Amino acid sequence: MYKILFFSFLFVACFSPKREDVFTAAENLPQEIAFTEVVPVSVCLDSIPTSYLGKVITYKDCLLFIDEKFCYAYLFDRSGKLLKRCLGKGHSPKEIPVDEITGYCVNNREEIVIFSDLLYFVYDSTFTLKYYNTVKTHTRSPHQPKRGDNPFIYSWPYDKFVIHGYDSTLYYTAINKAFSYITESRKFFSECFTILQVDAPTGVPEKVLGPYPPIYQERSFCQFPYCSFDLDSEGNVYVCYEADSLIYKFDKRHKNIRTFGQSGRDMDCDYIALSHQASLRSLYLQERATRGFYDQVLYVDSLNWLCRVYQKGGSALTDGLQVYDSTYRLIADCDIPKGFRLCGYISPCLYFYKVEEETEKILSFKLSFCY
Repeated sequence: MYKILFFSFLFVACFSPKREDVFTAAENLPQEIAFTEVVPVSVCLDSIPTSYLGKVITYKDCLLFIDEKFCYAYLFDRSGKLLKRCLGKGHSPKEIPVDEITGYCVNNREEIVIFSDLLYFVYDSTFTLKYYNTVKTHTRSPHQPKRGDNPFIYSWPYDKFVIHGYDSTLYYTAINKAFSYITESRKFFSECFTILQVDAPTGVPEKVLGPYPPIYQERSFCQFPYCSFDLDSEGNVYVCYEADSLIYKFDKRHKNIRTFGQSGRDMDCDYIALSHQASLRSLYLQERATRGFYDQVLYVDSLNWLCRVYQKGGSALTDGLQVYDSTYRLIADCDIPKGFRLCGYISPCLYFYKVEEETEKILSFKLSFCY
């Protein structure tokens, strides 16, 4: 049995068109930064047995941790008290029949969607199975057209699997398996997309969205080919690419209707150029571990805020958090503890977490905004 520790922080004070024709111009909005400092307050979650593989997300007014190895789901209240344990491996409607979990999310219907590779399960709020299916990709089929806009040749990336659900549609980060972003970088970044849209009841890939912005054609950021994204209550998609300081808002028709964003502070973006060589994998991992990039976005519907976490890299002892308000102005750019990721929002706090397998701890903190 191990303790899960929480820390509380208080804020004070077909053929794809040309990419330059897809994106709207970035807006040069003035900053109105109101929050720059944090004051820590500590709390502690109840102990649980866990493999320390998984992530923490918010679910209603609770915190949800799903162990990707043991396949148990743990619900905690906002004070850290363990409310219940659900799921586990098995074949009953309240279990999950897989050896391990790849990723999970909560959709706008408050259903829990759990992936195991391309197999996914949809549970209701009582963790009772509603249905399951498989994403019907054809990445290995020689008969599929080798095109950037063909959704059937996309698969989820091992290094960054982000999932969201809206109504009967699933969205997740995806990589086109027909092209190499190392040896065919120019073609990959000019023709391919970053998010796959899947019809949840049938498992059929419908389309791809999130084309790479022009900055990726100007310079191939092979070590940062992924994106993070989130949806608002109206189904608009906010996409943040790892090597791009801008944030792109797409509507339901996948049209880019807004472009905004400011560069993070003190980021080491002195990326090296990767090429096809024996040490490619080690260089790729080294760059992602030591350089700065934009890691995660979260949209808070109740506040109409877009939050973004970025890794500073270099010798920085902290990472950064930006908050954009409903007018897309930057209102916060603060240091946060290094390596933490966003869980979600439970009024009046943003919650973050960090899994430390080496020390067998899951650390977390929350941020409360005070004007």
